Amino acid sequence: MIKSQPVAKISTGVAGLDAVLNGGLPRGGTYLVQGEAGTGKTTLALQFLLSGVAEGESALYITLSQTTEWLHKIATSHGWALDGVDLLNASAIQSASGSGEQVLLHSADLELNELTNIVIEAVDRLRPRRLVLDALSYLRLLSGSALRYRHEMLALQKRFSASEATVMVLDDLVKDQNQTGIHNLVDGVIQLDQRLIGHSTLRRHLQVVKLRAQPFVMGLHDMQIHTGGVHVFPQMRISGVSPAQLPVKHEWPQVKTDIEELDHLLGGGLESGTSCLVIGAAGTGKTTLVTLYSYALTNQERRVAVFLFDESIETFLSRSAALNMDLQLAVESGRLLLHQVNAGEVSPAEFAHLIRSTVEEKDVALVAVDSLTGYVSAVAQEREILVQMHELITYLNRLGVLSIITVAQHGLLGHEIDSKLDISYLSDAVVVLRHFEGVGHVHQSISVFKKRHSSHEKTIRELLIGADGVKIGEATERFRQILSGWPIIQNPWNVRFDQDNNDSHHAD
Repeated sequence: MIKSQPVAKISTGVAGLDAVLNGGLPRGGTYLVQGEAGTGKTTLALQFLLSGVAEGESALYITLSQTTEWLHKIATSHGWALDGVDLLNASAIQSASGSGEQVLLHSADLELNELTNIVIEAVDRLRPRRLVLDALSYLRLLSGSALRYRHEMLALQKRFSASEATVMVLDDLVKDQNQTGIHNLVDGVIQLDQRLIGHSTLRRHLQVVKLRAQPFVMGLHDMQIHTGGVHVFPQMRISGVSPAQLPVKHEWPQVKTDIEELDHLLGGGLESGTSCLVIGAAGTGKTTLVTLYSYALTNQERRVAVFLFDESIETFLSRSAALNMDLQLAVESGRLLLHQVNAGEVSPAEFAHLIRSTVEEKDVALVAVDSLTGYVSAVAQEREILVQMHELITYLNRLGVLSIITVAQHGLLGHEIDSKLDISYLSDAVVVLRHFEGVGHVHQSISVFKKRHSSHEKTIRELLIGADGVKIGEATERFRQILSGWPIIQNPWNVRFDQDNNDSHHAD
């Protein structure tokens, strides 16, 4: 039996893309990168070449559609120098070498042959280990027919294979255009796209359509182009496996706060490796609960990461100090990692990547997201976020990290518990906070609706938040229908009513 040799792979130089490709591109293949204008094809190709230069490989960029000056400008905008990359504007050379007679004959065949000969001559002369050809749309235009285009591409593909270079060819992706012919000629196909969500949010994606000789992570992957190049955020995989395939922790040590009544309400505390959903209207204390657990864990010399969508870091810290939980020292010591996230600029996969990298690099015990509602409202991709959150929560659970996620309830008073975003089915514990009216005052209540890993108290308690900190009051036994927001007080002054004469008497 003949054993197959492992395929040698090279890095693309694009952060996250090698993970999608299961380690990189097989060496010596020809790979097509397709996308509409502005999707990042040229930037990705330059990163591919510069990665080779960094490894001591020769690199050649042949452009048919733009000048070498523009390539330098693109590189400069990302802080790169193209030292070590040979640049060839083949279309400019071809145009300058044409005679007057050639123009009078209008011989497209002669122009195409001359152009392909220039490309082949450059490859034979420079013998690059990495090659980029930009762009096939120019060759397709000169070919005049699909059959002629396929014939020329087949000839180039054979010559590229003989050179043993790893080749990346760029092409415009045109809707309703049959791409099957060119897809069959290459060893892999990577497609880039961008979509405008709402009025100002641009979402970029990368998809590997085809890759010979090795598996890859299928589906759309979020992508960003920042100063420094293209960055791909793969669907969550850890060492090549999905979060659901990670080993399960069988120990669930409880995380306790400094408030005994709160821990008792939660059946002793929240377990590590579980997720807790905190739901409530604005002002009910969702961020306060996040602060309580952050304060408790940082005091235990454990590290906490809090991702803020609805308020600034300064507001979070000043609020905490006002509640007698000063977290400034925890921030300075690195035990508390605060991230202020601009939801409109971060895609779901990018956010998941931010959390994952923080957990893996900083050994975090608690991840808090405050709040998921603001994030959903900004990105307008509820279903996509739910999928990402499912993967993320599973990942954190398998690593033994406690996660607390806050979700805002619509309205303030007089509404049933309602939220546009329902992730209660993903959560191991659900804590509900409510406003309620009582004897001319606005009060807050706390109750636990769900707890998977231990029993919990089923009473509704008053939540007291003030300058002296946070306290959990007694069970609200004098009220009914607290969760409606309009409770009925049961005999608040302990008055006994005489049904016969309507006289009332204070009880002893």
